[in-house]
Amino acid sequence: MKSLQKKLYFSNVEKVWIPILAMGLAAFTGCSDSEKTAGGGSSGTEAGNAIVASFVDGSTPAARIKVNLIESETLGFASAGGSYTAKADDKGTVEFNDIPKGSYTLEAISEGKAVQVPVEVTEDGLIDLGMNNLEEIATITGSVGSTANGTIKLRGLDHEAKVVQGEFTLESVPTGPISMVFVPKEDGDTTSSYLTALSGKKISASTFASESKSLLLDDFEDGNFQHRFMPAHTYDGGWWYFSYEYANVTPSFIDEDQHFAIEEEDGNKFAHVGVEFGDIVEDSTTGFNTYPWAVMGIEIGKSDSSYCNDISSIDSVSFKIKSTVNMVFTVLDKTKASSANQEVLRFEVSQYENWTKVSVPLKDNAGKTDLTCASQFAWQFNGSGEVWLDDVELMGGNRLSIWKK
Repeated sequence: MKSLQKKLYFSNVEKVWIPILAMGLAAFTGCSDSEKTAGGGSSGTEAGNAIVASFVDGSTPAARIKVNLIESETLGFASAGGSYTAKADDKGTVEFNDIPKGSYTLEAISEGKAVQVPVEVTEDGLIDLGMNNLEEIATITGSVGSTANGTIKLRGLDHEAKVVQGEFTLESVPTGPISMVFVPKEDGDTTSSYLTALSGKKISASTFASESKSLLLDDFEDGNFQHRFMPAHTYDGGWWYFSYEYANVTPSFIDEDQHFAIEEEDGNKFAHVGVEFGDIVEDSTTGFNTYPWAVMGIEIGKSDSSYCNDISSIDSVSFKIKSTVNMVFTVLDKTKASSANQEVLRFEVSQYENWTKVSVPLKDNAGKTDLTCASQFAWQFNGSGEVWLDDVELMGGNRLSIWKK
């Protein structure tokens, strides 16, 4: 029987929390200021639904501030549909009426300050977003990884920046989750990158990758322990972890905080960790044996183990690996109470002296196992040795179905 594991989650990356939106049905009093109403209809109750929010700058109402409401997957402000704009009244309150069901981002913009709030319209009624405080804007810089020219656009936000010789600077960005898309000037595939903007800070963008054929879960180029897609979400998750049996396993290539190493060679970053398995520990008092084991893994979505991620759209999971020990790749469903029942899929991975791309088919197992509820991908050690890991990709995956808002 295994003793309690030493499970290490990484929190050295600053996390930004966005207030949870309260949704409810309530009586609504229409406002006389016509500039506060956008999207049609004279009041929330007559139109079917209403979104109302108030904004302050410290303790002062953000009077007459400009507010945009944009569908969360729309690139910038689209006059053809899915985008609305209005001005707050003298008390900093704004109202949008008759908005179709869907996911939106509400953004209030002032001189040097802004705030964004996610909105989910699921039914008729009043959505009261309460009081929202403006924060100092952020700046994003980065490279699209080439000398291409084009434009960086944001999903759900009315911001863009020119890309010249592969470089860009995006200013006046609101604090919170940011989803960026590079649209090349010449014909070509768009690429995407994700991050969390911090108030008053200048932030560097991580890898821009195409999403037409696969989703790059992580390539470690940002040097942190959270996968690429999570910073663009309002919930906490997507953390890499390394766990082992501390009674008889000695880890190597870890830092003082027990993180596995992120190393760099020829301009490329990758994960590296090693373990030395000891003997089975026998407990003469209880009669239980403690066996050596070690695993490195990644949360697919929320850290909350009761949450499911639907990976049924994924054809396969691929990754580059180099190792001196046999490994087992597994898909885990942490919503199941018993650890013995959490393994959804199992795939043997051999030793590889040189970097090798391994592909784990998922579609072939779609009829044999439930891929609509997955929590983690994990790489289990079959003994003593070292492993190097890079470029974890979800082939054919649908970003919106895996990480639902």
